Amino acid sequence: MNPCPVYDSSTEKLFLFFICVVGNVKEQDQIKSGHNQTKLCFVTSKDHGDNWSNAEDLTESVIGGAYSRWATFAVGPGHGVRLAAGRLVVPAYAYVRFSAKGTFEQRALSIFSDDAGVTWHMCDPLGFISGECEMAEVTESGVSQLYCSARRKGTRLEVVSCDHGEHFKESSYSGARLAEHEEGCQGSVISFPAPEPSESVSTWLAFSHPTKPDRHDLGVYLNRMPMSNSTWDSPMVINKGLSGYSDLAYNQDDHSFSCLLECGKEPKPGEKSKPERIDFTSFKLDDIRRPRELKMKNVNLKVGDQLRVKGFIPAGADRFIINLGTGERDVALHFNPTFQEDGKTLVVCKELTAGKWGQEKSQLCPVICRGQNIKVRPQFVLFFSMSA
Repeated sequence: MNPCPVYDSSTEKLFLFFICVVGNVKEQDQIKSGHNQTKLCFVTSKDHGDNWSNAEDLTESVIGGAYSRWATFAVGPGHGVRLAAGRLVVPAYAYVRFSAKGTFEQRALSIFSDDAGVTWHMCDPLGFISGECEMAEVTESGVSQLYCSARRKGTRLEVVSCDHGEHFKESSYSGARLAEHEEGCQGSVISFPAPEPSESVSTWLAFSHPTKPDRHDLGVYLNRMPMSNSTWDSPMVINKGLSGYSDLAYNQDDHSFSCLLECGKEPKPGEKSKPERIDFTSFKLDDIRRPRELKMKNVNLKVGDQLRVKGFIPAGADRFIINLGTGERDVALHFNPTFQEDGKTLVVCKELTAGKWGQEKSQLCPVICRGQNIKVRPQFVLFFSMSA
């Protein structure tokens, strides 16, 4: 159960982790009884899955004394990750009891190897209630961190590790765009090279998860600045209708994505929705990338205040727009740099009053270029108009 592969590119060896449950005891029954019946196992392949080794049981060597404090546990489901430093990381979760008479709490954790899979170890469970998780390495400004997205009620738990997965701390992400529904659902996350890398941003994140309650409309979210206080892009739906668990992969050869996903037909009235099959789909980054849009409302700006807008202009951008106003029909400043075919940048400025555009002013601006960071600082001043 719960297959979770991790590939070691240095040895071309594929590890497939999974759990075995003695007597097929259900997870909820193990939690109620507090009697752990689960075993941690894996098999390996050296020929990309054509042939597999015999299964090995790592329960005693990896979990050890913690086993008796767990009601049950599982790996994945999803995929593991090989870090740039060579560490192999397998995401997992357990129902942990923190006191002799206490109830069990679900906690995410990681299992890792630093010697190409010869020996495996376990990190401490997270200090936050969290369930099924996936992890991805993100690197910005030369700093590598391990990002973890875990299932929980309300919003996804997003945590980061600076020591390759041995300890995690809650990140600065707001999580506002990664809402969970009711009891939540597994989600998949991967990192991939930024298509327009800058000095500070070298990796992006992609995350797949149902976008609607009752596990409908599987979507893919993008995060273009994973280690900053940025929100996730609005999702692009890749499967309309009944959805469920999913797992993403990135193919660097042609810069494409693949996804295994649960889906199925809508249930009949009175029946419980349940995926009936697993589908495979693939797509390009342009299929899921949306233009960035950030709205700030009820901002109390006064004369003399300065608004600072900082961002990165992608190499493939054709324009960007900044609107300052009191609503969609009243815009005091429409700032629109357009990148022309001859390499020049034309900046257009105008205002919108009661839905009608005013006089347009434009000029070439050589300091605004694609593929670079930009800072825009409009300042608010007061003008007087006097007539005899």
